[in-house]
Amino acid sequence: MNAQEYKPRDEKNPIQLSDEYTLYQKERNIEDKDIVIWELYLKKDKKLSLLDKQEVKRNNIKKALPFIDKAIEQEINDITMLIPNLIDAYKEKQNIFVFLYKDRSVMLQNYTFNEEKKTFKIKEYPLIAIGGGSVMNFGVYNMGVQKIIFDDDVAFAEVAASRQVLGGGGLKFLMIEKDEVRELKFKDNYKTVRFKSSISSFEKEYLSKEIKNQFVKHKLLKEKDRFVYYGYLKDNLAANVRGDGNIYLFYKDENNPLSYQVIKYDISTKEWLINGYQEWRVHSTDDKGW
Repeated sequence: MNAQEYKPRDEKNPIQLSDEYTLYQKERNIEDKDIVIWELYLKKDKKLSLLDKQEVKRNNIKKALPFIDKAIEQEINDITMLIPNLIDAYKEKQNIFVFLYKDRSVMLQNYTFNEEKKTFKIKEYPLIAIGGGSVMNFGVYNMGVQKIIFDDDVAFAEVAASRQVLGGGGLKFLMIEKDEVRELKFKDNYKTVRFKSSISSFEKEYLSKEIKNQFVKHKLLKEKDRFVYYGYLKDNLAANVRGDGNIYLFYKDENNPLSYQVIKYDISTKEWLINGYQEWRVHSTDDKGW
């Protein structure tokens, strides 16, 4: 997603969280105060709730230099780096998880609702800092989210962000479970198994058999052992570039009957990476009472 090409998630293009709920952002220009106000709204039927708000002070170059179009254009571009931007979101029971650009970072917000008290609290998880200077020198930011959501309140998401010039971002692969967010860092450890084998189809029944066969072949499971395959997720590169990037495969087995496990499959090299990651807790900022 390029910040300048992205279609804003405004009232005309909201995120549909469920049959009842939608989420969208709104920008308002307060001309006499040179302020841009960004707001995040949750809508249920006709009821509207303000979830988040931020004011951005703007230098009024147009007043000082009314005939210098390039200076005005640069100011408009630079203020893009200061205004929050809603990217993606999903709802799980009483929680709404929101991915957005805010404070020059990729942010994950978790809104937990109390229907009886008509209140909610928010946790914010700063994920990726997007550095760099002016848009003229470093370009605007690019950001992408790919996610898969399972029935038992567990989701996985790959979040990628950078500036157009000289990087200035990063990539994180997350496991989101209720009130906990963990980052999966893919690297070898003492249990890691690597091998190369092409995947000819991503049809669920085929993949389930293929993964189980590979596990038996590499002595990770026995033929009689329990194995359940749940689905796959393409990373941001694989979702946009044919024949490149990674695909993540999710399963539970005899050794891990209660927790999801992840296989990383490299599309171009055909390499499988099993037991090749460590989990790290992602810390939130202080809880905010609303």
